Amino acid sequence: MPRWLTGGETVDEDVVVSSRVRLARNIKGHLFPNRAAADESEAIAEEVSAVMQEEDAAFQHFRLRDVDRIKRRVLMEQHLISPDLIKNRAVSEYYLRDDERMTLMVNEEDHLRLQSLLPGMQLRASFDAVMDMEKKLEEKLEFAWHMEFGYLTACPTNTGTGLRASVMVHLPALKYSRQLKGTFDSLAKVGLAVRGIYGEGSEALGDMFQISNQRTLGFTEIEAIEKLEKITSSIIEQERNVRTALITHTPAMVLDGVYRSLGILRYARVISAKEALQHLSHVRAGVCMGLFPGTDIRSLDDLMLHVQKYTMLAYKHDTKQKETEDEVRAQYIREYFNKEESYGKR
Repeated sequence: MPRWLTGGETVDEDVVVSSRVRLARNIKGHLFPNRAAADESEAIAEEVSAVMQEEDAAFQHFRLRDVDRIKRRVLMEQHLISPDLIKNRAVSEYYLRDDERMTLMVNEEDHLRLQSLLPGMQLRASFDAVMDMEKKLEEKLEFAWHMEFGYLTACPTNTGTGLRASVMVHLPALKYSRQLKGTFDSLAKVGLAVRGIYGEGSEALGDMFQISNQRTLGFTEIEAIEKLEKITSSIIEQERNVRTALITHTPAMVLDGVYRSLGILRYARVISAKEALQHLSHVRAGVCMGLFPGTDIRSLDDLMLHVQKYTMLAYKHDTKQKETEDEVRAQYIREYFNKEESYGKR
């Protein structure tokens, strides 16, 4: 299980899988990464390295060019680094705290991307953690800042606070009841964006959606957090209400959908990542509706991370299995449900 997913009490994790806050910062006097030559990018990395060596031994330092292709994608699937960091792998680096709840990305789209990632609905705690880290860095590094526009970034949509706050939400009931479009249209009207599980341009898999602020100019960081907290609370309530209505008024249909998916997961010999995530979504909904008392929801969230393409390829390589990726994935899932007694006997 990823370390960021373990430990501590969280709230609303039946709907909110994770909370993440990212800050974009650039160092004054340097070109942005999309304009900088390799030697300037190296100089930026050295400046950051000098600060981090003084800062905290709890961080491990990695250069993307030294990380193999599959491992890079595993880190992305586990939400520890971004797709843009991988794109800039010739010059990009990252610092990962031992508990995996804080990442500092260097030479991504901006010179620095600070990320705090926590399980469940913990936006405020994630925000506090990333701002504390930013404050420590700003004592040693001078960030590019404009009196009128705020913090300057490579992409104008991040200029101002440089803050992107997001929650990963599981919305199977709203999707099943065909209410997602109306919900998402309402979010767009109040300046929030809905994206797939890896952010902009990615696909929504397993009924998981990432909701984040779109605007970073014209209000403070805390105002952005409070707005997203308020909207997320409303979405949590909507999803729970629809779940209750479905299990109350159409129990046979709900049970059939959940147990069909459980049966496929328990007995399939070949299964793709996309299909596995969809069936796991149904089972997760059943867990949250109380169909499988005693189930650890985070254990199921961990499984949903592990069945993704590159995480499964890494597992296949580590265990030296000759079967195809889809065969190994099916076996991995079968073994999981064989061990979990809360889902009942086979």
